[in-house]
Amino acid sequence: MKRISLAFLLLLCVSGFSQNLTQKEFVAIIIEIDRKDDMHPKDIFYWITESNKVNKKYEFDFYPLFLKLFYPSNSYDACCIGKESRFYTHTEDSQFEFTKAFEKKQKEFRDFLKKNSKVIQVIKKRNKWNKLLNEKVTISATAITAELCKCKIKDDRHFESVFLPTSDFKLNPKFWESKNAFYLTDRDYSLLRANY
Repeated sequence: MKRISLAFLLLLCVSGFSQNLTQKEFVAIIIEIDRKDDMHPKDIFYWITESNKVNKKYEFDFYPLFLKLFYPSNSYDACCIGKESRFYTHTEDSQFEFTKAFEKKQKEFRDFLKKNSKVIQVIKKRNKWNKLLNEKVTISATAITAELCKCKIKDDRHFESVFLPTSDFKLNPKFWESKNAFYLTDRDYSLLRANY
């Protein structure tokens, strides 16, 4: 039987989850990688950090914000009650029970971030062997307020934690008037490893 995901429904009306989710201010980073090669279409990755952790030392960390449902639905449930979860390793216990409505909601999240984003950096990477593999990397940012799950990831990746959405996103325009906005836009993103 299909379900929207137990955690997504319960988080709206039940207290007592170990994460004690509350509205927080975040900055979502959208990384779009364009190539001329039709065999390698555009890649888009979403990363996120808490707004108050953006600092003048440029030491703020970004974490993946999963807005595409490539992972098991029971990983979502486990993550949203604070359990360490697997997203890339599928086993016989993995369940894929996200509903069409839930999938549609993820697209709405992606569209919202893109529509309201500000371009903060454009990076051109040249491939000396094949011009078709030249890349144009566009870094955009959207300041939001939302409730998000965060959990440790069991899979062996180049990051330790991930974020998952549990509520609608609201714009946070006041972020762009803060000093933290300068630190965000002034950072060099050329060494940021986009893929997850």
